[in-house]
Amino acid sequence: MLRALTIGKKEKKAIKDVLRYSANNKMTHSDLMRICEGVKDPAGTNPKHICTFPGGFRVVFCIEEQLIGWCNHMSVSIDEPGELPSVPEVEVIMNEFGMWGTSLNCDSIWVEGKCHKLPSGELVDAVNLLQKIKNKSYSCV
Repeated sequence: MLRALTIGKKEKKAIKDVLRYSANNKMTHSDLMRICEGVKDPAGTNPKHICTFPGGFRVVFCIEEQLIGWCNHMSVSIDEPGELPSVPEVEVIMNEFGMWGTSLNCDSIWVEGKCHKLPSGELVDAVNLLQKIKNKSYSCV
């Protein structure tokens, strides 16, 4: 079910802040391995990597060193257990975060189950997108 996705001035500023923070705090391959080992917290626990939008949308964004090179990694969830954001909603959000094209242009897409806890205590799923940064002089701010 489509929700009303509103990205106004306040949301655009929040996106810019997350992009700036992510560009200055890239996650190396070593960081990702430490996250997998449970030694380091994932980006989704750091408020500086997170944006929320009216309509119950939550976005986690970071820049990661993957085996294919440096990538934008975005995770999008909504506040309805058992539901996922729609493809058009995810694609609007990914473009706002500087990721290009559609979800078909991503290098990897997957659903992460029960990854975010709502204030009610219920867990929700998220759509994850990984897209290699093509431009070496990439600047997201």
